[in-house]
Amino acid sequence: MQTHAASQARGPDSVRVPLGLRHWDHPPYSAHGPILMIQVYIYDSGIHEESPLCIVAGYGGSDTQWGDFYTRWNGDGCYTEFHATDFFRRDQGGRRVGAYARWQDAEAYEYLRSRLDAIVRTNIFLVGAMVDAHAFRGFTEGEWRYLTGGSWKHGKWRVSGTPKKPYYVAFQEVVIRAVEAVKRPRMQAHFYFDENKQLSSVAQRLYVQIKQDCEDPVFVSKMGETTQASSFNHPRLQAADLITYCWYQFGEHGKGAKKEVLGVMDVLAPKGDEVMFFTKETMEKLLGRRPMTDGRTMVP
Repeated sequence: MQTHAASQARGPDSVRVPLGLRHWDHPPYSAHGPILMIQVYIYDSGIHEESPLCIVAGYGGSDTQWGDFYTRWNGDGCYTEFHATDFFRRDQGGRRVGAYARWQDAEAYEYLRSRLDAIVRTNIFLVGAMVDAHAFRGFTEGEWRYLTGGSWKHGKWRVSGTPKKPYYVAFQEVVIRAVEAVKRPRMQAHFYFDENKQLSSVAQRLYVQIKQDCEDPVFVSKMGETTQASSFNHPRLQAADLITYCWYQFGEHGKGAKKEVLGVMDVLAPKGDEVMFFTKETMEKLLGRRPMTDGRTMVP
């Protein structure tokens, strides 16, 4: 994909923040063989101007995998919608808030355990990208345009990109990774966004732009449709909310993150999931400011 800078971040020149030391090198498999059509549910965090990081992440899987996931997600018999911000938040007295205000710790633990079990025990796979938003804002307007999808040809911008929005760097990387997971011809990746999120409609427009600007017909043929959906009716979006929140907190605070967040990261570590992390150094490499050397870093 020549028109998108994020697609150039590959192999040893990629900077990734893995949960574990493994990552999937092959298309996801179900018990019935290679996945032929995947559904990808996407969430975002850190889209505000003052946010130090911006992340777009979610999970992809086949109908069979998502069916197994759904059964396990509510395996504890509780159908309360999961909202990561409320679930992990406490008031000044250390008490839970929102829909979880009257919950005891044991009840909350079982609720979270059931949802993590759904992620760990089904073969859904993570797609995600995180951007150092502060570093991104320090680049020039032309560099913003290039990093967010702009293409400079014959002395002018053929595609303008979206200046000042690190969200688009992360978003296009997620799309690329999800589509690349589709290995069979005539099969596609379909994307779902939370209808209540601020940038869901923007995400759909950007997806169309990526599809129009991409110069690889095989890649485009694997790009399916986009849909806005309610997280209340789609636990798959709730799972995307969970992983996005925890990755953001871990990315910002490291081992200083909340105990419950660190617990989530420990439980998910055996899956070997990774999130692409666009640090200042990585973005400078993409812009040609730095040589493309081995830039992989790992957060313990």
